Amino acid sequence: MGSCEFLMRKLGVLLLIFVASVAASAQAFHVVDEGGHRLAKFECMVNSTDHGYSVWKSGEGGVADVTPLSGAEVMDVLVRADGYASSIERFSGERLAEFSSPETEMTLKRGEPVELRLETAQGVELPDDLRPEVYFKDIQWRVSMMRQPMNRKHYGKDAPELDFNMLVKPAGKGKFELRLAKDTPPFYVAIHHDGFLRFFEAGPFTMADVKEGVLTVAVPKAARLDLSFDVRNAKEGELPNGRQFEIMLKQSGGSGAYLQVAHEVRPPGKDASLSITDLVPGEYRYAVSADPDRGSHPIRRDEVKPSGFHEIGFVTLGAGETKTIDAKYAPLDMDVVHGERKAVVHILKPNKEPAAGKKVVIYYDDEHYGTLPVFSGEVPADGAMTLDKLAQGEKNSLKSLGVSGYGVLVDGNSLGHFDFADDEQQKDVSFRLPLGVGDEAPDVEMIDINTKQHSRLSELRGKYVWLEFWATWCGPCQPAMAELVRTYGEQREEWGDKIAVVPISVDDTPDVVVQHAKDRGWDVFPQFWSERVEDKSNFGSSAAAKFGVNGVPTAFLIGPDGKIRWTGHPMGAKELGGSLAEFIKSHRDQ
Repeated sequence: MGSCEFLMRKLGVLLLIFVASVAASAQAFHVVDEGGHRLAKFECMVNSTDHGYSVWKSGEGGVADVTPLSGAEVMDVLVRADGYASSIERFSGERLAEFSSPETEMTLKRGEPVELRLETAQGVELPDDLRPEVYFKDIQWRVSMMRQPMNRKHYGKDAPELDFNMLVKPAGKGKFELRLAKDTPPFYVAIHHDGFLRFFEAGPFTMADVKEGVLTVAVPKAARLDLSFDVRNAKEGELPNGRQFEIMLKQSGGSGAYLQVAHEVRPPGKDASLSITDLVPGEYRYAVSADPDRGSHPIRRDEVKPSGFHEIGFVTLGAGETKTIDAKYAPLDMDVVHGERKAVVHILKPNKEPAAGKKVVIYYDDEHYGTLPVFSGEVPADGAMTLDKLAQGEKNSLKSLGVSGYGVLVDGNSLGHFDFADDEQQKDVSFRLPLGVGDEAPDVEMIDINTKQHSRLSELRGKYVWLEFWATWCGPCQPAMAELVRTYGEQREEWGDKIAVVPISVDDTPDVVVQHAKDRGWDVFPQFWSERVEDKSNFGSSAAAKFGVNGVPTAFLIGPDGKIRWTGHPMGAKELGGSLAEFIKSHRDQ
């Protein structure tokens, strides 16, 4: 099991573990035209957000053998045929059973021929072999994920082409033809052509964007980023594993996440560089590191120790712009934590009493080497530890990622960070332990992400409440939320109004959660969000702050009396009880 802490949120990396679909037996799928006649020839494929996808299957006489994706609660069926407007249909909830029905049909409309025209900046020529990618908005996440080098590397030379496209035909230099119906769902037009432009995406478009039979897409001039990494001041044999380069593109839509655009590891040597000449204009995060095998900045800090050297930064590239980043290796210097400043750190229980006897670790977040140990020991009787000879905690800290200089761990769990202002020689700072078993759950305000209605946790008093903090960008949160959805589906009648399920997202905005939940069928119960707070230690979530949550996923089982019966990783609850349902039942029976 893993958890995603605050630093992971600031990196905001969109992760995807490549999953090949494990399928059930194939079955007939029917496609007809507007008159109800079976199509002579067509192609169809099935996609799910988290359970893989199929390649395109050919169909004849209106029938194709299609294989459902095992475990998928939501399946999108894409169909395309020559002379028809491509279509996508979603099967989820009660409609999921229709997928296996012999009466289920998808209808393709002939639509209207539309010219897709790619217009480039003056002096820029489109490559002769360029073919735009045109795909529906509902599968945009899948396409973006599979473009990443971390996923493309899974494809060998004999693997099928990554193709999620509507039917598009060449129609001359920079011109292509596709068919659209008035009700064709929104779609994107993208270019991913190495050496010319990659990760370009425009849209979403609908038939309303077509003017006089033409859909025009302006293609920007590519930007260039030159990264150099000078390691000449490294000692002989100090960097045996070479250098690593990574470039990531920030995604629009408010998620704050990044897509991997480039990732390369260079063999050992005196210096190294990387030039990417085909970048789409936008905001990028870059990282260079030495000894990549030693790992990067740890997410779960059960042990505080330096990582390999890394430098992380951000750069904005305009159309046709070139920028150069020069990174220089700096040997590990443990003295960066030392200075003339003083901090008194108080560790308190939720009731504000001293947390005497708790194991506490205080570390320094160095911009190049991650966590450097500063203090390790037990919280004294009065709960206060005095730390002398500290540095300012700003010059070498991870300020670019929004992390202050010094971090505090208690029993392996992060309680937050602190640093010093420029003129601050002494600091008095307090941290409270997260809520635990026997503590009263705080009353938090929650916002339903779909209805936008506000409610309070106290309104559920008298019921058992399964409260789960999670995020769309958090890898370990996904199987945990999927398990909660499955359990809820099985136990809905049994639980009735006795048990309330309350998932609260710590994402920056609720809008990203709406689509994320819809794509996975996780909208079977209300999904919630809470207002933001200035203190980013708890992901900026007011609800997470009140519960003392600094890592997700984290769950709480709250009794009818409002007291916490259990808290921990939600998948840990499943392991303890054999299933999540059995675990909740055992605690209700206590």
